[in-house]
Order: sequence, then C-alpha cells, then structure tokens
Amino acid sequence: MVYKLGSVPMCHTPGIVAWAISGYKTEKKAVKRVSWVKMLTEGYGLPDTVATGILAGEIPYRVEGDTVVVEVEDEQ
Repeated sequence: MVYKLGSVPMCHTPGIVAWAISGYKTEKKAVKRVSWVKMLTEGYGLPDTVATGILAGEIPYRVEGDTVVVEVEDEQ
C-alpha cells in the first residue's frame, strides 16, 4: 500500500511529519504520545500501525516535493 500525504498552502506536510516524529521521540509518557499518532491518523487518514511506525522510525518515508510518500506491505 502506498500512502501519499499531500500539502496545502498553509500546511507543509514534510515539516509536520518531521515535527511529529520529534515530538513523539522526546515525549516519555505514552498517553501524550497518542496525540502525535492521532495527528497523523485523523489528519491524514493513516492506520494506527502505519502512523506509529513512522513516528517510531520503524517505517521509512520519502519526501517528493511537498508530499510525504509511505510504502508499506499490505496486511493480510
């Protein structure tokens, strides 16, 4: 599955993802880490497992212009 997280003029997605990764990694309380995951799941429609994987550095992503591209194997 390929997820393409696009930007809009007032919202630069590569910067938001980088900010979320930083916040997730520096937050020690699991309860507060949920808010970073929620930002990606509700804001971009990612499944919880994909959002958590990106934030934890377990799922790589690439930036193409103003778009964040994430490729993951389909869950069966």
